[in-house]
Amino acid sequence: MNKKRIVCYCRVSTDSNDQANSYENQQTYFSHVLKNNNEFDLIRIYADQGLTGTQLNNRPEFNQMLYDAGIDIEVSYSKDKRKKNIRYSYHESEDREPLFDEIWIKNTSRFARNTFSFEIIQRLRNKNVHIFFVEQNIHTKDDKNDFLLKLFQLFDEQDSKDKSSKVKFGIEEGARKGVISTTNRIYGYNYIVKENRLEIIP
Repeated sequence: MNKKRIVCYCRVSTDSNDQANSYENQQTYFSHVLKNNNEFDLIRIYADQGLTGTQLNNRPEFNQMLYDAGIDIEVSYSKDKRKKNIRYSYHESEDREPLFDEIWIKNTSRFARNTFSFEIIQRLRNKNVHIFFVEQNIHTKDDKNDFLLKLFQLFDEQDSKDKSSKVKFGIEEGARKGVISTTNRIYGYNYIVKENRLEIIP
Protein backbone atom coordinates (compact mmCIF):
# COMPACT_ATOMS: atom_id res chain seq x y z
CA MET A 1 0.00 0.00 0.00
CA ASN A 2 1.36 3.39 -0.99
CA LYS A 3 1.52 5.79 1.92
CA LYS A 4 0.17 9.30 1.54
CA ARG A 5 3.07 11.77 1.55
CA ILE A 6 2.45 14.40 4.21
CA VAL A 7 4.17 17.65 5.13
CA CYS A 8 3.22 19.99 7.95
CA TYR A 9 3.35 23.74 8.33
CA CYS A 10 3.82 25.50 11.67
CA ARG A 11 3.87 29.20 12.43
CA VAL A 12 3.78 31.58 15.37
CA SER A 13 3.62 35.35 14.98
CA THR A 14 5.88 36.64 17.78
CA ASP A 15 9.14 35.79 19.51
CA SER A 16 7.67 35.60 23.04
CA ASN A 17 8.39 32.57 25.24
CA ASP A 18 4.75 31.44 25.14
CA GLN A 19 4.69 31.57 21.37
CA ALA A 20 8.04 29.81 21.19
CA ASN A 21 6.54 26.97 23.22
CA SER A 22 3.58 26.87 20.84
CA TYR A 23 6.01 26.69 17.93
CA GLU A 24 7.79 23.69 19.45
CA ASN A 25 4.51 22.03 20.46
CA GLN A 26 3.12 22.23 16.94
CA GLN A 27 6.17 20.46 15.54
CA THR A 28 6.16 17.82 18.30
CA TYR A 29 2.44 17.14 17.80
CA PHE A 30 2.74 16.52 14.05
CA SER A 31 5.85 14.39 14.46
CA HIS A 32 4.12 12.19 17.03
CA VAL A 33 0.80 11.79 15.20
CA LEU A 34 2.16 11.15 11.73
CA LYS A 35 5.17 9.02 12.57
CA ASN A 36 2.92 6.56 14.41
CA ASN A 37 0.44 6.19 11.56
CA ASN A 38 1.05 3.53 8.92
CA GLU A 39 -1.10 5.36 6.36
CA PHE A 40 1.12 8.43 6.21
CA ASP A 41 4.72 9.18 5.36
CA LEU A 42 5.92 12.39 7.05
CA ILE A 43 8.18 14.06 4.50
CA ARG A 44 9.03 17.33 6.22
CA ILE A 45 7.88 19.96 8.71
CA TYR A 46 8.07 23.55 7.43
CA ALA A 47 8.11 26.16 10.19
CA ASP A 48 8.22 29.97 10.33
CA GLN A 49 8.80 31.64 13.68
CA GLY A 50 8.19 35.23 14.71
CA LEU A 51 6.42 36.19 11.47
CA THR A 52 3.02 37.72 10.83
CA GLY A 53 0.16 35.78 9.31
CA THR A 54 -1.25 38.73 7.36
CA GLN A 55 1.75 39.03 5.04
CA LEU A 56 2.69 36.21 2.69
CA ASN A 57 5.89 37.89 1.50
CA ASN A 58 8.04 37.39 4.61
CA ARG A 59 7.57 33.69 5.32
CA PRO A 60 10.48 31.78 3.74
CA GLU A 61 9.42 28.30 4.87
CA PHE A 62 5.87 28.89 3.64
CA ASN A 63 7.12 29.88 0.22
CA GLN A 64 9.54 26.94 0.13
CA MET A 65 6.64 24.62 0.90
CA LEU A 66 4.64 26.02 -2.01
CA TYR A 67 7.65 25.69 -4.31
CA ASP A 68 8.04 22.05 -3.28
CA ALA A 69 4.33 21.59 -4.03
CA GLY A 70 4.97 22.51 -7.67
CA ILE A 71 4.01 26.17 -7.39
CA ASP A 72 6.18 28.78 -9.11
CA ILE A 73 6.71 31.98 -7.15
CA GLU A 74 7.07 35.30 -8.97
CA VAL A 75 8.68 38.14 -7.04
CA SER A 76 8.04 41.83 -7.72
CA TYR A 77 9.28 44.92 -5.88
CA SER A 78 7.71 48.27 -5.09
CA LYS A 79 8.59 51.10 -7.50
CA ASP A 80 9.05 53.38 -4.49
CA LYS A 81 12.71 52.88 -3.47
CA ARG A 82 11.98 54.18 0.02
CA LYS A 83 9.74 51.19 0.64
CA LYS A 84 11.02 47.65 0.77
CA ASN A 85 7.74 46.10 -0.31
CA ILE A 86 8.11 42.68 -1.90
CA ARG A 87 5.12 41.03 -3.54
CA TYR A 88 4.74 37.40 -4.44
CA SER A 89 2.41 35.83 -6.98
CA TYR A 90 1.87 32.10 -7.36
CA HIS A 91 1.37 29.93 -10.46
CA GLU A 92 1.33 26.19 -11.10
CA SER A 93 4.58 24.90 -12.57
CA GLU A 94 4.17 22.98 -15.82
CA ASP A 95 7.30 20.87 -15.39
CA ARG A 96 7.72 20.41 -11.63
CA GLU A 97 5.71 17.80 -9.77
CA PRO A 98 4.82 18.12 -6.05
CA LEU A 99 7.07 16.37 -3.54
CA PHE A 100 4.06 15.52 -1.36
CA ASP A 101 0.30 14.93 -1.49
CA GLU A 102 -1.07 16.74 1.54
CA ILE A 103 -0.29 19.60 3.94
CA TRP A 104 -1.35 19.42 7.59
CA ILE A 105 -1.82 22.69 9.50
CA LYS A 106 -3.01 23.15 13.10
CA ASN A 107 -5.74 25.65 12.16
CA THR A 108 -6.69 28.15 9.46
CA SER A 109 -4.98 31.09 11.20
CA ARG A 110 -1.59 29.34 10.92
CA PHE A 111 -1.93 29.19 7.14
CA ALA A 112 -2.57 32.82 6.25
CA ARG A 113 -4.83 35.49 7.67
CA ASN A 114 -6.03 37.07 4.47
CA THR A 115 -8.46 36.20 1.72
CA PHE A 116 -5.65 35.95 -0.87
CA SER A 117 -4.74 32.62 0.72
CA PHE A 118 -7.73 30.99 -0.96
CA GLU A 119 -6.13 31.59 -4.35
CA ILE A 120 -3.13 29.61 -3.10
CA ILE A 121 -5.44 26.80 -1.99
CA GLN A 122 -6.84 26.64 -5.51
CA ARG A 123 -3.35 26.60 -7.02
CA LEU A 124 -2.50 23.65 -4.79
CA ARG A 125 -5.70 21.87 -5.81
CA ASN A 126 -4.71 22.22 -9.43
CA LYS A 127 -1.50 20.35 -8.54
CA ASN A 128 -3.55 17.73 -6.65
CA VAL A 129 -2.15 18.86 -3.29
CA HIS A 130 -4.66 19.40 -0.49
CA ILE A 131 -4.63 20.90 2.99
CA PHE A 132 -6.02 19.40 6.18
CA PHE A 133 -6.79 21.94 8.94
CA VAL A 134 -6.67 19.78 12.04
CA GLU A 135 -8.60 21.82 14.64
CA GLN A 136 -11.47 22.71 12.32
CA ASN A 137 -11.40 19.25 10.71
CA ILE A 138 -11.59 20.86 7.26
CA HIS A 139 -10.06 19.26 4.19
CA THR A 140 -9.63 21.26 0.98
CA LYS A 141 -10.08 18.17 -1.18
CA ASP A 142 -13.82 18.57 -0.69
CA ASP A 143 -14.85 21.86 -2.35
CA LYS A 144 -18.08 21.78 -0.32
CA ASN A 145 -15.95 23.15 2.54
CA ASP A 146 -14.97 26.26 0.57
CA PHE A 147 -17.63 28.58 2.00
CA LEU A 148 -16.86 27.54 5.58
CA LEU A 149 -13.14 27.89 4.94
CA LYS A 150 -13.57 31.43 3.57
CA LEU A 151 -15.53 32.38 6.70
CA PHE A 152 -12.76 31.10 8.95
CA GLN A 153 -10.19 33.06 6.94
CA LEU A 154 -12.20 36.26 7.24
CA PHE A 155 -12.51 35.74 11.00
CA ASP A 156 -8.76 35.08 11.27
CA GLU A 157 -7.91 38.24 9.30
CA GLN A 158 -10.23 40.39 11.43
CA ASP A 159 -8.85 38.89 14.63
CA SER A 160 -5.32 39.79 13.54
CA LYS A 161 -6.35 43.38 12.76
CA ASP A 162 -8.11 43.70 16.13
CA LYS A 163 -5.02 42.50 18.00
CA SER A 164 -2.79 44.88 16.03
CA SER A 165 -5.10 47.79 16.84
CA LYS A 166 -5.04 46.94 20.57
CA VAL A 167 -1.25 46.73 20.61
CA LYS A 168 -0.95 50.09 18.82
CA PHE A 169 -3.38 51.68 21.29
CA GLY A 170 -1.38 50.31 24.22
CA ILE A 171 1.90 51.70 22.86
CA GLU A 172 0.37 55.14 22.22
CA GLU A 173 -1.17 55.32 25.70
CA GLY A 174 2.11 54.20 27.25
CA ALA A 175 3.98 56.92 25.35
CA ARG A 176 1.61 59.56 26.76
CA LYS A 177 2.51 58.33 30.25
CA GLY A 178 6.24 58.40 29.49
CA VAL A 179 6.65 54.65 29.09
CA ILE A 180 9.31 53.68 26.55
CA SER A 181 8.39 50.84 24.20
CA THR A 182 11.53 49.53 22.56
CA THR A 183 14.08 46.71 22.59
CA ASN A 184 17.73 46.42 23.60
CA ARG A 185 18.73 46.77 19.95
CA ILE A 186 17.82 50.44 19.40
CA TYR A 187 20.67 52.09 17.49
CA GLY A 188 22.75 54.64 19.41
CA TYR A 189 21.18 53.95 22.81
CA ASN A 190 21.20 51.49 25.68
CA TYR A 191 17.73 50.78 27.03
CA ILE A 192 17.78 50.61 30.84
CA VAL A 193 14.68 48.49 31.44
CA LYS A 194 14.47 48.80 35.24
CA GLU A 195 14.68 52.60 35.05
CA ASN A 196 12.59 52.92 31.85
CA ARG A 197 15.08 55.26 30.22
CA LEU A 198 17.46 55.48 27.28
CA GLU A 199 21.19 56.05 27.70
CA ILE A 200 23.15 57.57 24.81
CA ILE A 201 26.10 55.55 23.49
CA PRO A 202 28.82 58.19 22.74
